[in-house]
Amino acid sequence: MRCMSVAITAAITVILGSGVAATANAAQSQASFEVLMATGVTPVSAEQGDVDIAVRCGDQYNDRDATGWRPRAKTLSNIRSGPSTACPIFGVLRTSDPVDYHCFKPGQRGNWTYLRNVRTGVTGWVKDSNLKDNGSLQVCR
Repeated sequence: MRCMSVAITAAITVILGSGVAATANAAQSQASFEVLMATGVTPVSAEQGDVDIAVRCGDQYNDRDATGWRPRAKTLSNIRSGPSTACPIFGVLRTSDPVDYHCFKPGQRGNWTYLRNVRTGVTGWVKDSNLKDNGSLQVCR
């Protein structure tokens, strides 16, 4: 499993692939929040039942995923500048468009994959739940 979510609330909770959760105290959480804000990371509010995490629009990553190019979108999807619906839209991914996965990371309401639409050349973020195979297996670094 490749699930890793970070909550920035009264405490920081990290859910690792094993399902084990670790929680930091409020002082550590505040310090982490201040570091994120100083580096330009903006917290994005999640909807009820979702985990709040910090995301930044505009991050780009090198291609770490060697899987082949093929159509992977389940539905017509927006390609965004960051892993959040709050980030600007760069383009659209059609179900017939071949894509080149680069990597994934946690974002608003789940994991997002950074990819390139091979047909248009647009790179950006698509929520993994909009992709047939749930996105890249390579973590963005």
